[in-house]
Amino acid sequence: MEVKTNFRRNYINKVLPVIEITEQLDTMIMEEPVDKIKLANILTKKSIPSNYPYRILTWQILLDIAASHISNREFIKEQWNLQFTELHRTVQILYSDYRRVIIRAEDHLPNEVYWRIHEIEENYIPLEIDATSPNKISFISILSCMLKLAANHVESFWMSHKLYKILNDNKLNLQDFVTAAEFHLSKEDDLLYKYLINCKLIDSIPFREWFSCGFSNIFPQSHIYRIWDKVIGGLPKFLVFIAVCLLVHSHRDELMRLECHDIDGFLSILNKKLDSNQSDILYEKAENSFRNKLP
Repeated sequence: MEVKTNFRRNYINKVLPVIEITEQLDTMIMEEPVDKIKLANILTKKSIPSNYPYRILTWQILLDIAASHISNREFIKEQWNLQFTELHRTVQILYSDYRRVIIRAEDHLPNEVYWRIHEIEENYIPLEIDATSPNKISFISILSCMLKLAANHVESFWMSHKLYKILNDNKLNLQDFVTAAEFHLSKEDDLLYKYLINCKLIDSIPFREWFSCGFSNIFPQSHIYRIWDKVIGGLPKFLVFIAVCLLVHSHRDELMRLECHDIDGFLSILNKKLDSNQSDILYEKAENSFRNKLP
């Protein structure tokens, strides 16, 4: 009897908060207008279920893609569609290779075209194509996830464009994030930190690549969304704790067995895709660590 009681109590303690969070979000996104500050606070302070059905709309409101007023959402959506169409036409005019690419709402364009549209939207028109550009690789990594999540490729593009700008905002300064990650790594696991220093591997940790694409190159599709909740809600620094937990809790044993200067082996470990179970554990540890470090 006691076992059943404990099970019921644990179940209620786990399920009820999730129901309360989703009900809060459901109510907020239907307000007229939506209180974006309160909406962002829920994303940053709570853990939203991976299968929450209105996550895309929540993101779009916070990214200024969907209107805060329900009555304006359809009109604003049409404007974003028109702007995308004009940008795509500009790409076709500027780059002859893309003139035969026909756009339909249900289709996906080649990744290169989306990247060109992003560049033009940012008032940047390069004369040469750089297929290995780290910026392009990060953007396309984000886009690949968004294309599987949003209703159509136009929505996917604008969300990718906005999220990429948050992650690569000059005001953030990725180097500050790298410095913070190294600092927290030294506090979390001084032995691992000193080992990486002594083996001259610390500078090879792909912090910038991780932060620039929001870990979309590491986490599985179904688990990256909870990380992006924090970023879109206004806490990009959460990525620092994801990075530290990735090193300490997911790869520590493998890293400690590496020979010094084995950069290839080092990167092959750090670039591994996580499975669902690893992702759940790592996210929870990062969230706990982040909360404990808050003033």
